[in-house]
Amino acid sequence: MKKIIALAAVAVAIAATPAFAAKDGKLSKNDSVGKVDVTAVIPPMVRISGLTDMKINVTPADLLNPYFSRQDTETKFCVYSNINADGDYNITVDGDSAAAGGSHGPFTLGGSGGNLDYNVWVSDDVNNGFRSGGSGYTWPGNVKTGYKTTGGGLARPATIDCSDVGNNAALHIGIDNAAILAAQSGKYKGTLTVTVSTL
Repeated sequence: MKKIIALAAVAVAIAATPAFAAKDGKLSKNDSVGKVDVTAVIPPMVRISGLTDMKINVTPADLLNPYFSRQDTETKFCVYSNINADGDYNITVDGDSAAAGGSHGPFTLGGSGGNLDYNVWVSDDVNNGFRSGGSGYTWPGNVKTGYKTTGGGLARPATIDCSDVGNNAALHIGIDNAAILAAQSGKYKGTLTVTVSTL
């Protein structure tokens, strides 16, 4: 009985092994033809590049402008993704969190005069730093999904630095005038960590 079970197990193992696709040619006086399958496997890949440091130099004139209640700046950058035809990806922005209950944004900069809170938006449309529908607003650790390398109407990049299509994403920050006026003079600094990932 043990011998029969062992033979059955061997038969199952042989049946489960895929047949080798390469084929030898026949012996011939003229020609012999062989065949071999060729397979390339490309893994999902993602890359962020081209971010630049952001700086807001506040002036009294900026704060007195009645049309703006916030001082803004942004950096445009490249996201490469080969996950599908649109180059889908997730994006997360991390940084120092503002104190609970802060009214001037979920992120904060530190300085000799204390903290300066601010807001962050991230977009897959390089010409719309806020992303359509306001869905680009984010906070530390929040994972934004449904982003595309083609989100701004560009072709999906075929280079890892978007040299073929140009930058296709934007990171936008804004500091409320009220927060600036409440802060002491000085330099406030912080770091944002931007992570893109395949779905």
